Amino acid sequence: MANDAAPPAFRRALGWPDPAGEGPAALIGVEQEYQVVAQGRPIDFRGLIHSLPVPGRRLDPGDLNAYRLESGLALTCDEAEAEVASPPLPCLPGFSAKVAAWAACGRSQLEALLPAGTAVAGYSTHLSVSLNEALREPVLDLFLTRFAPALMLLLGSPRGYGMYLRPRPGRLEACGDHVGSHALQAAAALFAGGVRACAAAAGAQDSLPPALAVTTGPATGRFGLYLGRRRAFGFDLYAAGLDGRLPLAGGGAIGAAEHMALCRQSAVEHLGAREPGLAVLDAILAGDLPLPAAAESPPGLLTAPLVDEVQGRGLLATVQRPRFRSRAVLATWDFAVFRLEGRRVGYCCLPRPFLGTFLDHLRSGRLDGTVEAFLAAAPAGRRLQAWQQALAPGLWDELGPPLGLLPDEPEPVTGKSVPQTPAARAGKGARAGKAAAPARPGKPPWARPGKPAIPPAEYGRPAEVTPPPAPLPPDRGPRPPEPAPPTSPPLPPRPLAIAGAIGAVVAVFAVIAVAVGGVFQGPPGEHAPTATSVPAVSDTAAPAATTAPGPTGPAGGETPPATVKTGTETPRPGPTATPSPAVAPAGGETTPQAASSATPAPTETAVPTETPRPTATPTRTLPSPTPTCGPPGTVFACTPTPKPPTATPTRTPIIVPPTD
Repeated sequence: MANDAAPPAFRRALGWPDPAGEGPAALIGVEQEYQVVAQGRPIDFRGLIHSLPVPGRRLDPGDLNAYRLESGLALTCDEAEAEVASPPLPCLPGFSAKVAAWAACGRSQLEALLPAGTAVAGYSTHLSVSLNEALREPVLDLFLTRFAPALMLLLGSPRGYGMYLRPRPGRLEACGDHVGSHALQAAAALFAGGVRACAAAAGAQDSLPPALAVTTGPATGRFGLYLGRRRAFGFDLYAAGLDGRLPLAGGGAIGAAEHMALCRQSAVEHLGAREPGLAVLDAILAGDLPLPAAAESPPGLLTAPLVDEVQGRGLLATVQRPRFRSRAVLATWDFAVFRLEGRRVGYCCLPRPFLGTFLDHLRSGRLDGTVEAFLAAAPAGRRLQAWQQALAPGLWDELGPPLGLLPDEPEPVTGKSVPQTPAARAGKGARAGKAAAPARPGKPPWARPGKPAIPPAEYGRPAEVTPPPAPLPPDRGPRPPEPAPPTSPPLPPRPLAIAGAIGAVVAVFAVIAVAVGGVFQGPPGEHAPTATSVPAVSDTAAPAATTAPGPTGPAGGETPPATVKTGTETPRPGPTATPSPAVAPAGGETTPQAASSATPAPTETAVPTETPRPTATPTRTLPSPTPTCGPPGTVFACTPTPKPPTATPTRTPIIVPPTD
C-alpha cells in the first residue's frame, strides 16, 4: 500500500529515504523472563503488574500488559512470568557486552518495583536479531543445521528441555533457558554472527560449519522449530556437553567442541575477533568457564543506569509547541504514532529509523511550519490503518484500529501468515501465533524441579469468563405464591385434579341440559370419589363448604343448580320435595337439603367466584385453575374454567339422558 500521506518537506526534513538501511542482524534484542516468588511460591505476575508504581506508559497495541519504561526497557507479562525486554540494539563492536548489561539493568529495575517480601528467579532467555523477510526462511534452514547445537549449549541448563527457533516478522528468534551474563554474551555473539554468516552464504556454503543431521519438531505456542535436548541429535546434548558426538548430514560424526570452534570461526569473520562475546566463547572452549556458564553479571558491569533517550524518555515525553502539542499514543519496536493537537487533531507515524530525528526536529521547532500547515488544512480522509503504511513517515487525518498496524504473524501450525485480531491480542500470552499455554524450553506446562506449578486459582490469575445466563421469558401476569413444603406424607397422586375434572364435565353437561330444558340423572348406585379424598388446597384445613349466590346468566337470572354424585347415595330430584341428609367432608354434621319437583327454589350452593381465576391457592400438583366443589350431596352450579384442566380423570361419571 503506497504511502502518499507525507508532504515532501516532511520527508526531506527526516532524511527519507534512509540511505544506510539495515542489513541482516543489524539489530539485536534480549528478553528475559523471571518467576516472581513470594513466601517460597511463584505468583502470577499478571495479577501484580498493574498495581506496581511503574514509571512508564502502556503504548503497545499488541500487548495490553506492556509498559514502556523511561529507560527504554519494556516490562510486561509472558503468561504468569514477568518479562523485561531491551530496546533494539545496533550490532556494532561491543554489542554483546551491551546485551548483557541491558539484561542486568532489566532485572535490577524489576526488583526495584516489586513489593517487599518478593524475589525473582530466572526463567527463560529470548534473543532476536533483525532479518529481512525474504531471507528469513533460507537463513533459518542454514542456521538450524550449522549453528544450532552450539547455541543450544550456550542457552541450555541442566533442567532445560531444549531450544526454539522461530521466524518472526522482521526478525529471527531463539528461545532457551535463563542464563547469566557470560553465557548471554557468548550466545548473543554466536547468534548474530551465525545469522550474518548464513545470510552471506547464499551460494558459498563452504564457509559455514559442516551440516548436521538434526531432528526437529514443531514449536508450540508460535510457529517455529523445537530442538529437544535428547531428540535433536540422538543423545542428551546437555548431559554430554562439549564431549558429545554430533551426527553429520552426510554420515559420520563430529565432536561438539570441534563444531563449536568452527561456529566461532564463522562468527569472527562477520563480527571481528575483538567482540566480547567471542572472548567468552574462547574461555568456554578452553575450559576456563563451564557449560552452562550461568554466572550472574560480574561486578562493575553496570557503572551507570542504562537509558535509551529515543525509546525511553524521548518517546514518553509530551512536546508542547506554540500552536500544537505532540504526544505518543502507540509504540512498538518498529514504529511510533503521535497524536498532534492544534486547530484540529491529526496523527504522525514514524518508523524506528526516523524516530530520533523526528523527536530532535520536533523539540527544536524545525517541524513547526509543516505540522501547523497540516493541522490548518481541511482533513482529506487520510486514514492510518495498515502495517504497510507504518513503513514510511507520514501525516494522517485519522487513526484506524491499532491492531491493523501490526504485521501478520505466522500461524502456529502451518506457518501461514494470519492477521492479528482483538480477541487474540488481548494480552501477551494469548494472541495470534501464540497459544494460551505453550510448552517450550524454560516454560513447560508441567512443574519443573525446584519450580512448583502455579495453582490455577491463586495469585490474581484472571478468572474464566462465564457467559451470561439466557434471559427469562417475559412476564405473563401475576404468579400465585409458592406454597410451603408439606410436612405430612404425600397424598394419593392428583385426587384434586380428578375431582375438579369430574366437576367440570358435570357442569358443562348441566348447562347443556338447562338449555334444552332437560334434567340429567345418574344411574343409582354409581359412586364418584368421595370428598374426603380431596386434599386441602393450602396447609390449613379448608372449610366444609363455601356458600355464595350463583352467577347470573345472560338474562340476569340465576343459573339452575346441577347434581353432583358423591360417595353416598344421593336421591334423584323428583316431583316432591323430600329432605335428604348429606354428610359434610369434615366434622360429620349433616345438612338438610330439598329438591323441587317443578321450578326449583334457589338454594345455598357452593360456587366459584365470578373472576376467571380461582380464589383458592393452587398447589404444585395443580398448575391450572379448577372449580370449587361443595360437600357431598349439595347441589351447585359451576362455570367452565377459561382453560380446561390437562389432567384426565381416571373415572368419569355416567350421564343418563332424560327420558320422555
